[in-house]
Amino acid sequence: STVISIAGLFIAFAKLKPLSMSISSSSTDKLSAKWLWRKECLISLFVTILVMTSIAAVVSFLPLYGPEIHINMTRVGLIIATVYIGSVVTRAQAGKLSDKLGCMPVILAGMSCCAIGAFLFSFLTGLIPMHVAAFIVGVGVGMVLPASSALIADQAPLCMRGFAMGLNSSSFNTGLALGATGLGILADE
Repeated sequence: STVISIAGLFIAFAKLKPLSMSISSSSTDKLSAKWLWRKECLISLFVTILVMTSIAAVVSFLPLYGPEIHINMTRVGLIIATVYIGSVVTRAQAGKLSDKLGCMPVILAGMSCCAIGAFLFSFLTGLIPMHVAAFIVGVGVGMVLPASSALIADQAPLCMRGFAMGLNSSSFNTGLALGATGLGILADE
């Protein structure tokens, strides 16, 4: 992990100068966060938290319960990889679809996939069916994340797009924490 992080650091430093750009804020782009309280922004942040809570539950608890349903750790890892594969192969197309249809239909479809996949995980035990459920969850995540990012970016003034993406990333990590710890507390009771 350290080597990979250092490689990323070197790549970022090597490309820092050519990629930098200055954004001047116009008189209409005040540093107010009133835009953040728009329904679209709140939806973006909330659905990101929910979808990441869903994926964190799978990633956190499948290694614990896998042996109980006779799935070894290697296969558990492959099922988790299937979640991420579903997400990766979906994201670019979902982003294009949200540009074409709007963000909300893509978010709704993605949340539906997450709900269906999570429901399937609740009772499936076979290796192949669990891969199918994992892929469905991944597709849902892959649909929601680009659409929710675009939704909040569309609401932010140009001079606050980085802030908007920072909030979106924070909701991403909040969902991961809630899925791993919050659902762990519920499972423990």
